[in-house]
Amino acid sequence: MSLALLLMLTAAPAPPAVPAAFDLTDDLMKSTFFLIGTEGQRGSFGTGFILIRPFPNDSKHGEGFLITAAHVFESMPSDAIEIVGHAQTAVGWTAAPIPLQIREGKDHRPLWTRHPHADVAALPLSKKKGLPAGLPTTLLLGADAFGGSGLQTGDELRVLGFPLGQDSQPPGFALLRSGRIASYLTGTSGSSTFLLDFPIFPGNSGGPVFVDQRGVAGRPGRFQGIVGLVDQELVGPEEEAGPHGVSTTLRSIGIAKIIRSSTVRELVNQMP
Repeated sequence: MSLALLLMLTAAPAPPAVPAAFDLTDDLMKSTFFLIGTEGQRGSFGTGFILIRPFPNDSKHGEGFLITAAHVFESMPSDAIEIVGHAQTAVGWTAAPIPLQIREGKDHRPLWTRHPHADVAALPLSKKKGLPAGLPTTLLLGADAFGGSGLQTGDELRVLGFPLGQDSQPPGFALLRSGRIASYLTGTSGSSTFLLDFPIFPGNSGGPVFVDQRGVAGRPGRFQGIVGLVDQELVGPEEEAGPHGVSTTLRSIGIAKIIRSSTVRELVNQMP
């Protein structure tokens, strides 16, 4: 069963539970996209993914939102961007750029909403034509997924993104990489972020971070869900002595800060 093919922006079934045959990795790859500035702004890019929030009184339909790190939208100077989707043809998949307005009016008013306390943005998509499908917000894991019988320090998570603008094969699909939880999770359920042993590059920001485990000790069956999105890399000062004294350079330590899915859920739930 492919939920991504079922959950459309204007008609989005939202099953109460994930079907046993559901493959999160496959469907999330189909719901994750390259976000790029329009012609002349090719240096502005990032990653986003589409979630569907069921209507309160109609669980068979819902509204779509493009989710990404807020700084991805804010760094794009144009009012319009491209979301690079994927189209299936007779000979296979191909990249399919779709224009998308992110600001409007003479005052260039943002069409997205930013979380009041986190680097997360949601752009409503229900009225947009030609955009791909998304996944239900029920796949966003809560705080109870961390610690206890849930995710532990050292567990492996998967990350989708377009580092340095690179895609995978076939073209238009995000690169799938992985890293291990670097944070000590016990007693940190109230935190809005955690750390992942995962080097990131420009273009990774906004990409979904998720778990897709099978047959793990203590967790029978398949454990799947979205646990957050990529925010930024961690850097530390490095001093180097030179002929004119000591200089300090900020250097990446190969660790990514991840915003938890509970924060993403907060933002989507507050959208009108």
